[in-house]
Amino acid sequence: MPHKDSIDGNPPDPTPESDWIPLKEPKVWPRGDFLQPESTGERTRISYFERKDDEHLYAEAWFGAGTEGGPGNVHGGALAAVLDELMGFCAWYRGHPVMTGQLTIKYRKPVPINTEARCESWIDRIEGRKVFINGSIADTDTHEPYCEGEAIFVKLKDEHLVEMAERFQAYMERKQASS
Repeated sequence: MPHKDSIDGNPPDPTPESDWIPLKEPKVWPRGDFLQPESTGERTRISYFERKDDEHLYAEAWFGAGTEGGPGNVHGGALAAVLDELMGFCAWYRGHPVMTGQLTIKYRKPVPINTEARCESWIDRIEGRKVFINGSIADTDTHEPYCEGEAIFVKLKDEHLVEMAERFQAYMERKQASS
């Protein structure tokens, strides 16, 4: 159900559970994130949280008019992007630098645009370089799932992390030179 404060298309302030602790949104690339952590824009806004003594990662996601797929509903790709980012951030936050290897999503019911949803992810298990993570996006009031995901993320090798750092440095140098 659309959030009462977002009927006009503006994202509401996140409404986390009372025991959720806010986390700094992951900002790993200076051009901006695919998902928008700030509370403006017409696409997606996501805010991350954790609970003390809990290994799950939580989020409040808002899906604006820019996520529309079928008339009045959020595109499945927007839901997939939130699940992918949520589960990937769960791994990185828990000390496992990863990239998505496989993502499977079960869509349970349509999500109306301008909806705020409750998200959750957790590491199920780790086998060598594979990190198995589960996640869900659910109605904030009923907690009924809109969709559920299972993913295998692959831990990056040191040389891949070095390559990423070098690309980041080159990008920053180009950006500085053009200023």
